[in-house]
Amino acid sequence: MRARWRTLSRLSPVAFAALAATLAIAVAAILAWQVAGWEAVLDVLQHPQLDWIWLAAVGELAAYVGYTIAYRDAIRSNGGPRLPLLKVAKLVTAGFGAHLPGGGFSGDLRILKQEYADAQDAAARVLSLGALEYALLAPAATASAAYLLAEGASIPLSVTIPWVAAVPLGFILAAWVSVKIDPAKADRLPRRIAGPVRSGLMALVGLRGFVMTPLSRFGSWFGIALYWAGDIFCLWAGLHAFGADPSIPATVLAYATGYIASRRTMPLAGAAATEALLVFALTWVGVPFVLALVGVVAYRAFNFLLALPLGLLAAPRRVDIKGADGPA
Repeated sequence: MRARWRTLSRLSPVAFAALAATLAIAVAAILAWQVAGWEAVLDVLQHPQLDWIWLAAVGELAAYVGYTIAYRDAIRSNGGPRLPLLKVAKLVTAGFGAHLPGGGFSGDLRILKQEYADAQDAAARVLSLGALEYALLAPAATASAAYLLAEGASIPLSVTIPWVAAVPLGFILAAWVSVKIDPAKADRLPRRIAGPVRSGLMALVGLRGFVMTPLSRFGSWFGIALYWAGDIFCLWAGLHAFGADPSIPATVLAYATGYIASRRTMPLAGAAATEALLVFALTWVGVPFVLALVGVVAYRAFNFLLALPLGLLAAPRRVDIKGADGPA
């Protein structure tokens, strides 16, 4: 068992990327075979609209530009290091790539701790940027759900009501926690849960800083907004490329529902789980299953391929499965 563990711990980023691609392709193939039917899938693939494919690529490129802007602003604020733009772009694409078994945030923390004298400061900045992602996406999904409810769209209430009801309460609770609870108090908890609790509290405190000084953190707000807009547009264009025509609110709602966690927080960029969840979320908002499947595959192809070259350049030659560097 230990020998197998050592073998796994010495896999290269390329091997992990190949594993992620294999898992994603396997899930898509199972859905095509068992649910959509191969004949239906092949029929849809015969009539792509290439203009939409190019637009999907532009959307994903815009998403990476946006996240790079946000990332650079977040790490250099309040006396942080001013990293070269190319290095920031490498960090961003490495975090989005499928070659990091522990997820993008684990890679961020490992690399930024080399730039910061204070490891806790590095962690706080990365975590607060992750919290900012949800601070923008969740209200957008809530507004989309409320619009679709008011419009009387034939979408299950189990999809719309949780967004409308839970998100405002969640923001109120998060605001209270960020003011009332000191992250250092998490150290009193059992070791297994102290780390995650402290990280969550640090993220909320950092997010409060974004909210209280929005003008001084404009780059972060703008960059994350551009990231979400570009990534959601990539999915929307990928669906249109094969004949689906969901509304923008329906696409936003399905996107937010399908991504239970950010691509940067999930192991191997969310390979396998994201494909399945996004497809089913799209069917809940009215997209036919076969069109949802093919559109998601097109969207995820850009997710993988556009991040891969720079991401592999930024990654260490060996990565352990917890996200730490292995022997070179």
